[in-house]
Amino acid sequence: MRETTFLRRAEGVWSITHEHVSLPFHLEILQPWLPAGKDDRPVLTAGGGA
Repeated sequence: MRETTFLRRAEGVWSITHEHVSLPFHLEILQPWLPAGKDDRPVLTAGGGA
């Protein structure tokens, strides 16, 4: 999962101006892909079979 936050400082006060969260999605099984560890990669095969 990745989150991006944009901040703006106006008159000495910080505020959040935009937030975005993205999650990898496994198109073959139509579900979010949640890796167990940082080195996990999805395994996809040609032709749609897992």
